[in-house]
Amino acid sequence: MLRAQMLSMPQVLFAGYKVPHPLHPHFLLKIQTDGTITPQAALEQACTKLITTLTSLEAKFKREFSFKDVEGAVPEDPYGTAGTGAQTWGTGKDYLDF
Repeated sequence: MLRAQMLSMPQVLFAGYKVPHPLHPHFLLKIQTDGTITPQAALEQACTKLITTLTSLEAKFKREFSFKDVEGAVPEDPYGTAGTGAQTWGTGKDYLDF
C-alpha cells in the first residue's frame, strides 16, 4: 500500500521494497525522486496520505456496519429458511452452529 501511494506521487520516479529473508524482522526500502523533494519527505507525505485514507475507510466501515442493527426486525438465518413452512429451522434442535 505504501509503495502504491508513493508511486501515485508525480515526484517519485521509483519506489520499491525487498524482504531479504522472511524470518528476519527488517526490509529494504528504495525511493528515487526527481530532485524536487527528498526521498524522506516523499515517504513522510505518502505515510500521511495513507493514514488519512485508512482513517476515512475506517469511519465509512464503522458507519455502514452501524446500520446493520437498524435495518429491521428480520431474523438472521444463515440457511435462508426463516418463515417458510409450518416449522422453521432453528426452532428446535434441527441443526447445530459451530
